Amino acid sequence: MQKFLIEFTTYNQLANARVGAVLQKLTPEQWNLDQKSSYNTIRKTAEHIADCEYNWLKRIRGNSTWEFKAKTYEASNELMEFWLHQSQAFIKLAEQSDDKKLTEIMLYKNIKGDSFSNELYKTIAHVMNHSTYHRGQLITMLRGAGVTEIPNTDLIAFYRI
Repeated sequence: MQKFLIEFTTYNQLANARVGAVLQKLTPEQWNLDQKSSYNTIRKTAEHIADCEYNWLKRIRGNSTWEFKAKTYEASNELMEFWLHQSQAFIKLAEQSDDKKLTEIMLYKNIKGDSFSNELYKTIAHVMNHSTYHRGQLITMLRGAGVTEIPNTDLIAFYRI
């Protein structure tokens, strides 16, 4: 289980970095172009992914207070640095957690204050899957903003490296 989570978190970081490299090349118009999606701009979608990774790490560490920290970063490169720092922290968490630790139950509260519990490995898998979901939206939004050079972020592409 630990080996897989190290691979999965490493894949997440690489995929985020690949998308981030494209995001940093966007014009302000592309970055803020209104589009139909869960979050209506590329910027808001990137902020959401970064904030979720950040706040899930906080929950794993025992602090369920949600912060919208990503919007404090004005430049896309600053946002990407923040986002990739979170992704790297998930790799470190997986590396430092043996299978016993990964099956421990973690307690947390959602934004509404409702209490939940999950095994740590399930939480990590959820966060990685959540990031993949929204990266897919980013890819569609990038195409909608006229970007033609789209990075391959498929998991199998990671395994082929």
